[in-house]
Amino acid sequence: CLTSNIDTIQYVKVSGLGQGYDGNYVQTSFTDGRPRYVLLWSSGFISYDSSTSEWRLHSSSGSVISSVNSSDATPPFSGWTNSASLSPAVDAIPMLSGSNAISDVSIIHVAVEQSYDDVVFSADLETGQSEVQEVRISCLYGHITGSFDLSLNGHMGKVIIYVNDSDEDFTAKLQSLP
Repeated sequence: CLTSNIDTIQYVKVSGLGQGYDGNYVQTSFTDGRPRYVLLWSSGFISYDSSTSEWRLHSSSGSVISSVNSSDATPPFSGWTNSASLSPAVDAIPMLSGSNAISDVSIIHVAVEQSYDDVVFSADLETGQSEVQEVRISCLYGHITGSFDLSLNGHMGKVIIYVNDSDEDFTAKLQSLP
């Protein structure tokens, strides 16, 4: 099921650095298996540097404004240099703004109903066996761009899959699902 939202809860709030750096940093992608966050309406960002095992907050020019030594899967909320502090998302924030902020989804090809008519092999698995499923993205014309949300059985929590995610990033996202 393809959905589109004009707001998100996947962000962290930065404070203590002052104008130009404080604000809501929205998760936009993954790098080295860890989320990357971008300051709304700016190009400042938070990312993990695997060569130094630290999280870094960068200005729009790319220089490091604040950092914290941590190899956590997500940015820690304390321990940042230059008096920076992070706090978790409290509620949804708008991703679109303006007097006519809307989002539309067009379904170009309606999904084909699932069929078991052409099953080649079937077996009962013991409890605790992993299930393998394939997620394939394809396009008949042009290039594929963008992202889609993926969740398991409609449980709380979802991940955003970008069409250019690496195998490692895709694996990390799937493993983060509840």
